[in-house]
Amino acid sequence: LRPKPVMPTVLSLISRLAEVEKSDDDAAATIQKEVDEAMATPRFTPNLVEILLDESASVEIRTCAGKTLKKACKLHWHASDGKGIPQVDKVVVCNNLFPALCVSTEKKPRKKICKAMAEISNGDPDWFYADGIAVAQHVLEGITSDTLPGLSAGMHIFLQITKTHPQMTEETRKEHFNPIFSSVLPHLHKVVVEGIDELTADALFHSKLALKSVHATSECGFSEFAPVFDEWVASLSRVFEINESAAPDTRAKNKVWKLKKWGWRLLTVGLSWCSAQDHCSTQFSSSQGVPTMELACQCVIEIGATPTPDKVFAEYVNHLVAALSPSLRWDLCRNTVTQKLPDLLPTLYPHLALPPSDRKLWDKSPEAFAHNASHPDASRVPPFVREFFRRALELSEHSHPSAVKDFLKRKLDAGNCGGDEGSPSMNIEIDLSLVLAVGIDRAGFVDKCLLKTLVTPALAHDDKVVRWLACRIIAEAQQLNEDSESIKTALAGVSQCLDDPEFPVRETSAVALTMALSRRLTHDVASFQPVAAKMGAILESQQDVLDRLSSLFPKEGMNKSPIAPETCP
Repeated sequence: LRPKPVMPTVLSLISRLAEVEKSDDDAAATIQKEVDEAMATPRFTPNLVEILLDESASVEIRTCAGKTLKKACKLHWHASDGKGIPQVDKVVVCNNLFPALCVSTEKKPRKKICKAMAEISNGDPDWFYADGIAVAQHVLEGITSDTLPGLSAGMHIFLQITKTHPQMTEETRKEHFNPIFSSVLPHLHKVVVEGIDELTADALFHSKLALKSVHATSECGFSEFAPVFDEWVASLSRVFEINESAAPDTRAKNKVWKLKKWGWRLLTVGLSWCSAQDHCSTQFSSSQGVPTMELACQCVIEIGATPTPDKVFAEYVNHLVAALSPSLRWDLCRNTVTQKLPDLLPTLYPHLALPPSDRKLWDKSPEAFAHNASHPDASRVPPFVREFFRRALELSEHSHPSAVKDFLKRKLDAGNCGGDEGSPSMNIEIDLSLVLAVGIDRAGFVDKCLLKTLVTPALAHDDKVVRWLACRIIAEAQQLNEDSESIKTALAGVSQCLDDPEFPVRETSAVALTMALSRRLTHDVASFQPVAAKMGAILESQQDVLDRLSSLFPKEGMNKSPIAPETCP
């Protein structure tokens, strides 16, 4: 069923919204209100699909129609209050979304259409087609198509299926998803190989979508992919060997690093999954993993020495982190990395520092920085580097003890004495990040009382990042093997940070005090009663920590204490 011709009122609304949404906030808000009120009315959503099918409409208008359709599906598709989208309109939308995707060659409209598909499928285990076979046919028609729009459509819809896959029940997944995945997997592999062979921007783009799709699936369950993992490893090795300079233009060069990024992610997931299986069906072995481990080590050492690491640097480091996993049973892979520790540790050490982009975010929006720090992006370099140091230290308890412990001791001693390269402030920041990585509870082997000599003085440092890191170390400490006086002095310094001019420092200090008190790092809980309400005000957005605080101090007691207005975010 094709939609009927677009109603002039709908086309007018979308055209006006597309025209002003980026230039006039007030006008856009007024028009958006009209659009929101019309979303669940009869024929509105089919009209949006008809706009998407109209190749003569501008990209801006089709993008706006796609965004509106996605919002309408999210708000009204599954509504049970009588205000949902009419059933007859749902049928028209479902039958025409894929054709709309096929005729859309531009990235933005395609993306909005796929998001609308995802919103529909989120609450519908049979997706929005008649059954899973129909979905497989639509996907295959796109991925096996000789036309670029068809391939893009197939790849995008499959990516949305894989993203929605975790929300399905196990029964539905086996019935609908597994057959689709099995039938599409060979074509996805072909797309990846073609991207490597052609090295054009479009071919590399679709190769990236293929890797991204398989990665989204593999994170939920690698079993469908495992039997052909060997074949993919050979192709992934070719991906990692691509020289960006061989790409014909800047656009293609940018696609190369994105392809590598998803290749490393997929290989990391596959390596971890295969290692965890008692009886893995794939023949992938430790010896096959060694070349990629050697390449990852080499890339980390080469790229890590440059002032600005390549964007794929985090993926190389993450691959090495996976190799140091305690669950990895392939000694050759792990040994390949541990043998490179003398070169890897000094290369990664400077990358423990907060990136300039994070400092800029702090200056622009302290609240946004604090939120990002609480929910770190998995693709950022510092978290991966900290995890690498942590696992390297764990590994040193069983093998290669001198390589890790001697390095940590040397760096921390040099930082405390101001004898390392770089500014004293930067040395302290990196040292604190190093202690945060390995845990102050376990850092006592450096023969110094780090709480007393490094962390507590940092609480009063001029650099806001240094103060923030010092608070984080105490917040994450499970236990401190120090005398009670050292702990008391440190917690007194943390309580002073409740009045810090920087919100991330205030928030982390409140978290640190709450966690320290709840873990009984001090028995003098009552002495912190006067600042309990202040801590509660700062922790307003962290409900789990606030609950711990409330269990320590009765609500009445917290209400009795004054809240300093300057400490509120």
